[in-house]
Amino acid sequence: MDFEEWYRAAHPRVLAALVAYCGDYSAASEATDEAFVRAFSRWARVGAMASPAGWTFVVARNVLRRGIARSARNLVAWSHQSSDGSPVAVDESARVEAALEVSRALGLLTRRQRDVVVLYHGFDLTQDCVAELLGISRSTVATTLLDARRALGLRLEQKGETCV
Repeated sequence: MDFEEWYRAAHPRVLAALVAYCGDYSAASEATDEAFVRAFSRWARVGAMASPAGWTFVVARNVLRRGIARSARNLVAWSHQSSDGSPVAVDESARVEAALEVSRALGLLTRRQRDVVVLYHGFDLTQDCVAELLGISRSTVATTLLDARRALGLRLEQKGETCV
């Protein structure tokens, strides 16, 4: 898959995951754009990974954490055009709205729990892949997922909601 095709599919997903992770659309948008610039510059290596989107999320999360989300305005013009120069329609509003809702629940989790939940459920990665991306063991991923589910379950019980 070429970068442009992958970008169109992955960008809304990574952005929504990062909005859910931090709850701030503006900061998430800047960090996501920075991560995609980095993915583009390393596309030969990143494109061959098991989960380029997972890698890009981790990079965006790191950019966000360090508070160095730089504007990627020079990429915006290119990223919203197809190879023939025509505009690419990108409707992210529904995905971002849902991500903000999820963000409220994720806000109660620890940083590691949020990382693991977003990568595992948000990107449908295996526990092994999550462990590799975060530099932790597979058993730590499994335990963290269990703890996060318990914490979210307690939150739902406190609000009088039920899990299906």
